[in-house]
Amino acid sequence: LVAQMGLVTTLVSILAPVLGEAGAGMAMGAATACAVIGRTVVGVALPPDLDRRLAGGANFLLQATGCAVLAVAGEAPAALLLGTLVFGLGIGNLLSLPPLIAQAEWPPEQVSAVLALLTAVNQGFYAFGPAIFGAALQGWGAAAPPLLAAGLQLVAAAVLLAGRRPRPA
Repeated sequence: LVAQMGLVTTLVSILAPVLGEAGAGMAMGAATACAVIGRTVVGVALPPDLDRRLAGGANFLLQATGCAVLAVAGEAPAALLLGTLVFGLGIGNLLSLPPLIAQAEWPPEQVSAVLALLTAVNQGFYAFGPAIFGAALQGWGAAAPPLLAAGLQLVAAAVLLAGRRPRPA
């Protein structure tokens, strides 16, 4: 989530030089709409018996793809918008999938403690995202935050998928 929070906080600064302030604001609004769409689609389409870690991994890969598009977009408005929208599709799922994973993988009496710990850890990472990504933007330019986010999302997908347990037959 540090990748998501960090990129969201720097995205207007990346978009505004090309799209203008109003265009960057509209793109962020569209990313928010995509977050609602992505979360709704996953909520409706996710089969009850599907391993939630697969859905989470796919979500990280989707966001990494959007970040990669943003990183190579340069000053191409259409590419910046496309990257923002693809990234946006995964925003809401990073809030809804972790509790679903916890419910599937821990005994019911432990789920609330697992979610409290997960929330506390995420809050700690949230706090550093804007500073890290702002420094990357300032130090290395507009491609740095999306590249950093893509890398972190790929690592997160790998960790999430590596933790999969064999499903009972």
